[in-house]
Amino acid sequence: MRAVLSLALALLFLAVLGNVVMRFEHHASPTRAAVHVLVVAKGRLLQRAQYGDGESLGSIIQVEDTNLSFDGAPAGLRVATLSPSLALEGHELFALASSADELARLDRHVARAPVGTVLALGTSDAYLPPAAAQRASFDALAARLGSSVAPFELDGAGGTPPSSWALITLRGARGWIKLAESFSLDSGIVLAFTIDPDLTRYADYRGETVLVETERRELPLHMELDAVDDSTAIGFTFTMGVGGVPKRAVFAPVPTRGKRPLSRAVWHAVPLGEAPRFRAEVGLRDGAWARSNGVVFQVLVDDEIAGELALGTDGVPLDQGWQPFEVDLAPWAHRAVVLELRVDPRGDTEDDWALWAEPTITSAVGSNER
Repeated sequence: MRAVLSLALALLFLAVLGNVVMRFEHHASPTRAAVHVLVVAKGRLLQRAQYGDGESLGSIIQVEDTNLSFDGAPAGLRVATLSPSLALEGHELFALASSADELARLDRHVARAPVGTVLALGTSDAYLPPAAAQRASFDALAARLGSSVAPFELDGAGGTPPSSWALITLRGARGWIKLAESFSLDSGIVLAFTIDPDLTRYADYRGETVLVETERRELPLHMELDAVDDSTAIGFTFTMGVGGVPKRAVFAPVPTRGKRPLSRAVWHAVPLGEAPRFRAEVGLRDGAWARSNGVVFQVLVDDEIAGELALGTDGVPLDQGWQPFEVDLAPWAHRAVVLELRVDPRGDTEDDWALWAEPTITSAVGSNER
């Protein structure tokens, strides 16, 4: 009897022990893997960032293989939030330039983040708050997050030139710890960081700050159509061709109505560096040649004609292929200007389907801009 009882107690003990072990394994936290975060930031009318095999990127945030989509206007500060377990908790855009409430909302978002939270922040387009006091408040908030570049202060009192800024930061027990940061007044930037699941190893970490400088600026205007103002109907396409050759082009047909019909695309506060030049290829869209009596392509800087090219008018033969069009903008070097691409029909507007293929501003970076 005692042997049977002893065996029963032994089996009960093993069963209980097994249940405890099973319960412990079931409730144990899974092993966390390192998480790769990519932040690409770009200020308004700055050249796009180059990444990998030369791919040109605007403003994005990627967590592992997930490209995050930010609803609403493109301008603002994009923020992705990772929980202390390094799971993606959420992402949103703070439209700092449109409302002081957005800065307060960002401040609350930062304040309520628990220890172990990771924030990935990247600017997009024209993100500056309208008031100097709000910019100073954001600089203080950025410093609290571990930033060492004071992004709004570097932008200058007038908010120009625009900037690109990105920061990846971790909420530690004693405050925020910068993991990585990048900043540029010249171009878009790419910031990548792989976060180790053992967050305690970052307790005394001091991330590097990379200030990006470019040797030559290239601003592809056709990539900046969201910055176009005061313009007639403008479209962007990858498929329209001239002479059977398709190119990436701004479609700028001349309006058929109006007292002085002109096709206009206008960009404000375009930064020009040293030895600036404009280049594009122009033409009339295939199918328009038979009825159009030609147009004049014009580049204007601060309402002054900097260069023009007649196509099929003013005695110039109507060539059915893409025509190179370059303009020296040296008289406006080191200034932020109003740039206008205009198409003047110089006659009737029938089938004046004008195309600007890959219009681009190039500038060298002088030593005085370093």
